Amino acid sequence: SNRANGGEIRFATNAQLAQAISNPGTVNISDLGQLLQSGNASIDRDLAVIEPPPYPGIVQQGDVWVVDSNLRSVHQFRGGTKVSTFTLNTDDMIGGVATDLNANLYIAGSGLGVYRIDRNTNQVAWLLKPDEVAGVGQVRDIAVASDGTLYITYYGQSGRVDKFTPDGSGGYTRSQIGATGLGGGDRGNHHAWLTNNGNYLLVSGRGDNKIVAMDTSTGSINSWSLPSGNLAAEIALDPFTNTYVLFCGGDVGGAQPYQLFALSFNPNTGAFGTAPIALNTDTDDWVDALAFDPLTGDLYMSVRYNQLVKATYAQYLAALAGSPFDIDLLPRVYTGAEANVARDMVVTNRVPEPASCVLFGLGLIGLLVARRRVVRLGQ
Repeated sequence: SNRANGGEIRFATNAQLAQAISNPGTVNISDLGQLLQSGNASIDRDLAVIEPPPYPGIVQQGDVWVVDSNLRSVHQFRGGTKVSTFTLNTDDMIGGVATDLNANLYIAGSGLGVYRIDRNTNQVAWLLKPDEVAGVGQVRDIAVASDGTLYITYYGQSGRVDKFTPDGSGGYTRSQIGATGLGGGDRGNHHAWLTNNGNYLLVSGRGDNKIVAMDTSTGSINSWSLPSGNLAAEIALDPFTNTYVLFCGGDVGGAQPYQLFALSFNPNTGAFGTAPIALNTDTDDWVDALAFDPLTGDLYMSVRYNQLVKATYAQYLAALAGSPFDIDLLPRVYTGAEANVARDMVVTNRVPEPASCVLFGLGLIGLLVARRRVVRLGQ
């Protein structure tokens, strides 16, 4: 067909446009990528591609970012204060937020593409425009490798995962590396964390009650399914050794509803453990989203309803070793509707000054020694 359906917005790549000009009649509109299928686009009289909206705040290291339940906004918190909100148009949907080694922020979603905020200049730029990630389903999350490679997960095509490799000229080469096999459409589905070595992408399957580890080179997958109950929230990966993946589950293994668990994981083989460890004693706190501070290891949790709380890395290690914490007794970072039913979270990476690196390194060594003890206990 050479006509778009009602309510569609389609796009042609530069190559397709060149082909249509040189060989008229060889490119059909129905073969073009679909950017939007919505009644809001029916019988429009004009169309323009605009630059991404400006970001109202300033990105700083250690900021906590929470995707709002309506998937249209990202809230920024710093030191217990909400400092800004980034809001999208009604036809756009935020899938996830991520950070990189240089503390830059990435926001990805359907109708949004991949939006990057530079930590040093606060400059806003599209890394991938909406048409460059469209055509295969809803964008659900993004993960950023140390070399700048982007991984995007989709709700659609059995949980498709695309890899966007920097081409050396400011652009990216897109390739599909595989599918997670996750089909659930819940808003907590298809969220991703990348191992520090870049070998595995862990993806949540809230609608499928499983967690998947995908080999980023081959696309092969390993998965772990909950023995009972349901996966009730996003996942987060221990930032230092990547040997535990955290999730909130309901009635897992006969436990009471809404507990936080840690499942052992091997970042070199992609293999999961079998028995998750309960990290908290209370059973009335539903953790919708969680994220570690990449430098300090502090664990931030968005707890339904309207609470943002924090456990130190030492408290987390103690919980792994058999001394779980009570979420109700943890310090509140923020209380307010903006933290209600979070859909994704990230803590902006920290790039420490040389002098502070020494002090932090000494403290981290002590924590990691304790961590080795925990790992031995779990073996």
